[in-house]
Amino acid sequence: MNCCLNRWYISAPTYKMKPINVFLGLDKLDNDPYYAFLFAIKRSIKIYVAGCAGILKPVTTIYNAPNTEIISHGIGEITPENTAFSYWLSFLISDCPLDSIYSGMIGDLYYETGLLNLAWEFMPKEQQTIIHELFKRNSFSWFKLNTPISLEDAGCLWYSLDDPVCQFVPFDLRYFMPTTLAKEILSESSCDIENNPSFQRYFEHYGVEQSQFKIMKHQLNDNSTMIEFDTDNTSLLPEVIKQFSQRYQCKLTYYYFSLKYDFCGKVIAQKGQLIEERADELHYTYSSDGDEKKLIGPEYILDQLIL
Repeated sequence: MNCCLNRWYISAPTYKMKPINVFLGLDKLDNDPYYAFLFAIKRSIKIYVAGCAGILKPVTTIYNAPNTEIISHGIGEITPENTAFSYWLSFLISDCPLDSIYSGMIGDLYYETGLLNLAWEFMPKEQQTIIHELFKRNSFSWFKLNTPISLEDAGCLWYSLDDPVCQFVPFDLRYFMPTTLAKEILSESSCDIENNPSFQRYFEHYGVEQSQFKIMKHQLNDNSTMIEFDTDNTSLLPEVIKQFSQRYQCKLTYYYFSLKYDFCGKVIAQKGQLIEERADELHYTYSSDGDEKKLIGPEYILDQLIL
């Protein structure tokens, strides 16, 4: 059960509200969005497993690889494919941000690896087995799958990573506050949320365990939008509010409160500048027998509870 209620009040000139509401999924798209970071993640997954399977190899000795799997097949011949893989591997080692620049470079390197034309059916069984195992280990982190993955399923997933269309997912923080390549690729799956690195990567970056949210309530006006959504137990970091206001050149007022864990707060940012930041405990009065309690503050949260 989600335990922290979040409310955003966004204000900007009318002409700036269209892209904001499109991002939130509250307005229609004029055309299909191109989310470069989503393509970069999909293509990097394929490059990564190809390296672990020995399809691609670095052209020089790697001393600081993130794990032994990706360099276990030794040094490869100097070919355009292996050279592209080596450049991509340097991005993984440096944990580059998945911004528009690096995402575009990853896209270019992907085509140079030749993986687009590599058919699963003609891949040696040994390589299929390695990739199948990697897909199983990372099923949730990479594909949001909680079901077993067969060898046949692995072939379908291999091809899905070349899908030229990335389904539009509204309200994804990664669009304006990118994560990094290693955090997206090297986090293995776990059904245990508390110990799942794929959730931890977002917690460290955003203060919550996911990057995407479902809006439960909204209100639209010409020059403002209010949205309400849940998070698990924690609130967004002030940096998220700051970055959003910078990206969309707007004012964002953020309220959050948890009646279960008795915390609340408020953050205001405008055009990339933090204006106000508060973090408080909820205040109560108790009946004489202690069986009943009444929320009495802070006042700014009482105003939000009335809405």
